[in-house]
Amino acid sequence: MGYPDSSRAETDSRVAQVYRLLLNGLKRRDIIQYITNKTDWNVTVRTIDNYIKKATDEIAAVNDAEKLASRGMALKRLDDLYFKLMQKKDYKGCLSVQREINEVTGLKTLKHEISTNGPAAIDELMTYLKEHPP
Repeated sequence: MGYPDSSRAETDSRVAQVYRLLLNGLKRRDIIQYITNKTDWNVTVRTIDNYIKKATDEIAAVNDAEKLASRGMALKRLDDLYFKLMQKKDYKGCLSVQREINEVTGLKTLKHEISTNGPAAIDELMTYLKEHPP
């Protein structure tokens, strides 16, 4: 028994509906049951799995973008705080903020790797810096 192909607009609409179901906490089994019993989509479980995958990928992309934006906001706030502390000549505060910046940017982890891995980590760092100049 063959199923007719859905249009791009239909597919996008269905993925959006599955996206909302996932955000509402439904699991795969519940989504399959919902689509089978409460829609007229007439699709296979494999097609539903494809919709779930596309919706999950969209959710992951949004999460990645939000993480990146939040990280950027945190760094800008820390930069501003550092600037204000430097104007007040609060060097202890500046050091504290710099440590926080190092944590957010991953420099603290890098320092730990260099201190524990020695020359191999330094070589790896130099290669990375050549490939990704600041």
